[in-house]
Amino acid sequence: MLLNQTQKYALKITYYLAKHKENIISASLLNQKLQIPYKYLTQILTQLSKAKLLSVYKGKMGGFKFELEEQSVSLFQIVNAIGELNHNQCILNSSKCACSKPCCLHSKWEKVRGEIIDFLKNTFLSDLPSTSLLD
Repeated sequence: MLLNQTQKYALKITYYLAKHKENIISASLLNQKLQIPYKYLTQILTQLSKAKLLSVYKGKMGGFKFELEEQSVSLFQIVNAIGELNHNQCILNSSKCACSKPCCLHSKWEKVRGEIIDFLKNTFLSDLPSTSLLD
């Protein structure tokens, strides 16, 4: 698949914070609610805040908050804040597969990859339901 585990977690974190945008939420609470290993979680939170997708609040009552408009943040932006999509990887993991020497699934996978990227670019946080299994 195109997304690595860190990118999937970033989507989960950002979605959760966007749906609870009235609150500043600590990393500890995110760890508890989302079941993401704490150290891994804090690294992702740092990347998302450096990309200006999350605001950081310091101090005893500190934490993280999503303060952007949900309709202005695409899933692609969140994923790219963590790292570029691995969209050129062969579905068969063939190191020899390339446009000039395609594997047997290359052309079909290329179409699907394009559709996935379009989906990520054209799906915004506001498009996702308000209720989720994350609560």
